[in-house]
Amino acid sequence: MDIGELEEMLTETSTGGDAVDNGDAPLNTSDLGNCTNTYCLSDADYMEFIEAYIFPSGFEWFLIVLSSIIFFVGTVGNILVIMSVIRNPSMRSVTNHFIVNLSLADFLVLIICLPPTILWDVTETWFLGSLMCRAVLFCQRVCVSVSVLTFFCIAVDRWYAIVCPLKFASTANRAKIAVLMTWLVAILVSLPELVYLDTKPSFLQTTAPTIYFTQCVAHWNDTQETAYQIFVLYAFYVVPICTMIGLYGQIVYTLWWRALPPGASGGPSTLIRQGSASHVRGQTCNGNGHAMGNGSNHSPTLYGNQQATTTRLMDQQIRSRRRVAMMLIITVGLFAFCYLPVHTLNILRSTWGLPNTPVWILLSLIVHDSCYMQNATNPIIYYVMSEKFRREFNRIFKCCVGPACRRAAGRRTMRRNSSEVFQCRPPGPTYYHTLNPLIRVSSGDVCATPQNVIVQL
Repeated sequence: MDIGELEEMLTETSTGGDAVDNGDAPLNTSDLGNCTNTYCLSDADYMEFIEAYIFPSGFEWFLIVLSSIIFFVGTVGNILVIMSVIRNPSMRSVTNHFIVNLSLADFLVLIICLPPTILWDVTETWFLGSLMCRAVLFCQRVCVSVSVLTFFCIAVDRWYAIVCPLKFASTANRAKIAVLMTWLVAILVSLPELVYLDTKPSFLQTTAPTIYFTQCVAHWNDTQETAYQIFVLYAFYVVPICTMIGLYGQIVYTLWWRALPPGASGGPSTLIRQGSASHVRGQTCNGNGHAMGNGSNHSPTLYGNQQATTTRLMDQQIRSRRRVAMMLIITVGLFAFCYLPVHTLNILRSTWGLPNTPVWILLSLIVHDSCYMQNATNPIIYYVMSEKFRREFNRIFKCCVGPACRRAAGRRTMRRNSSEVFQCRPPGPTYYHTLNPLIRVSSGDVCATPQNVIVQL
C-alpha cells in the first residue's frame, strides 16, 4: 500500500464508504463530529489506519530477521578481528593495522546505524529525534568513507610491497598515520550532512499530535543535494574502485605471472642458485650459529638440501602473498558490489525522486541490508582465507576469560620465544633473503633467521 492508497482509504471511510478490509477489525467511523484531520475521522480511527499502514508485512519481517542475524554475526566477527590483532603481536603487520581500522568502521556502522535505519525503512518514520538524526547519518557517512579510504590504503600498500618493493618501505607508524588521515578526511567530507540534516515533520494534515512519517533529511535545495551525492559517488566510489582495479591488476600479474614456479628461468629458485658455493664453501657453524674456520669437505647432499629448503621458503612466501592478495580482492569486490545499488538509489532519489510505493520501500530495505551484509561478511572472509586469523579466532572461541586463557597466552609466549632460538645449519652456498632477493646473506645469517620471520608478510 502506498500513500495514495492510504489517502483513498481514508477518504472513502470519511464519506461513509464501505469499511476497508486490511486484515484488522472494521474501523469505527461513528465519531465524526470533531474533524481534526482532512478526512474528518476520529483521532483513534485515523491513527489506527496509520498504524496498520506502517506495520511490517511478511517480507519485511523476513528482512528484519535477516538484519538481526547480520547485526549479531557482524558485531561478533569484527570484535574477533580487532581482538586477534591486539592479542597477538606477531599479527600487527601493516596490512592488519588497516584491517583493524576497517573492522572498527564496520562495527560502528552495525552498532549505531543498522537498527535505526531498518526501523526507518520499515515504518517510513524517523522516531529518534533531531539529534540522533544528525548523529546516526553522520556516523554512517563517516564510517563508509573510512572503509573506502582504508581499502584504498591497503591496495596502495600491497602494490608497493609486491610490485615496487624498493621504492617505499611501509611501516607500522606510517600505517597508523594513514589510519588517522582516513578518519580526518572522512569527517571533513561528511560535515555538510552534520550541518544540514534535521527532521522533517509529517505530511499528515491533522491537528492530532503524531510522529508518524517524520523524516530525517538534509535541509538544502535539490541542486545542492544532487551535487553532493554526485561528489560522494565519484570521490568515494568510482575513483577509488577504478584505481584499486588497476593496482590489484598489477599485483595479480606480479604474483601469478612474474613469480615463476621453482626451476623456471628467472624464478625464485633460479635466483637463489645464482649464489656461488665458493663464497661459503668450507665454512662450518659452531653451536651459536656463527661461521667458523674453513673445512676441507663439502657435502653435495647438504648443499642440495639447503637449496631445497630456501626454495621452499620462497614458494611459501609467494603462496602466502597470493592468499592475502586474493582475500583483499574479494573484500574490495564485495564492497563494490554491495554499495553500487545504494549509490544509484541516492542519485535517483536526489535527481528524479522515487515514488513512495511498497516496491521501492522493499527495494530500499534490500539495498541497505546488502550494505550491512558486507560489513558482516568481511570477518568471515578473513576466517576462511587467512590461516592466522582462523587460528586466532579459534583460540578466542576456545578461551575467552579465566585461567585457561592465561595458560594459552603463556604457551604462545613460550612458542614465540623458542622460535627466536637460532638453529645451526650445515655449510652451504650464499643465500639470498626471501623478502628481498637483492640482499645477500651468509650461511651464518641464514642460521640466525627464524623460519617464521622469513615467510612473515
